Amino acid sequence: MTRKLLADEHAQAFSFDFLIAIGIFMGAFLVSYYMLSHATTAYYGESAAIYPVANRVSEILIKDSGEPADWDSEWTAGTYTTTKRIGLSDRSKPNVLNRTKLNALMPANTSGDDTWWEFGKYATNGTRTISTAEYENATIALCLKGDTTGGYRGYDCYIQIIPTNGSSFDSAYATTAFNTVRGSTSGDIVSIERLIVVPIIRDADYDYDYYKMKILVW
Repeated sequence: MTRKLLADEHAQAFSFDFLIAIGIFMGAFLVSYYMLSHATTAYYGESAAIYPVANRVSEILIKDSGEPADWDSEWTAGTYTTTKRIGLSDRSKPNVLNRTKLNALMPANTSGDDTWWEFGKYATNGTRTISTAEYENATIALCLKGDTTGGYRGYDCYIQIIPTNGSSFDSAYATTAFNTVRGSTSGDIVSIERLIVVPIIRDADYDYDYYKMKILVW
């Protein structure tokens, strides 16, 4: 009798532990499914078509120096139509941007001792105003809109480059600007973030710092 009672107790304990394990597994599965479904929801429908376009823009900006190679000189002078492709890369260093090209395309903002940049539709900050001609030619040179040689059907964009570890950088201002642009658009929109390196001057020395490139395409 004692052995039977012990066996029944062990069986009940095993069944109880088994049910707990099944419950934990099912809970973890449901949480994972929920998070995965919400993470991929943005890339259904039209967003699924926009995502590779946005990713291509980030690749061009980070890994290409542009065509012609000195496109930034003419861009700064206000001659936009001769630029076939915009690229911000310093070809000799992976994921490092050319500061001169960056300043040519994107108006700079200051926050404390740090600098951040923005460009695109609805960009309202910075040291200079982006003209309609500059914006339209930039979208063509980024293959977002077609010209006489073709291109995509016509997308708009907004780009920010912000510090990741600036001690005096107030991210609230840049975040508000980013969210304002996102809220001003209608229809599907895709967001891309890339980690990059930007040359800076720190304590009178030439240095490099990590930045984040945030891109909206719609």
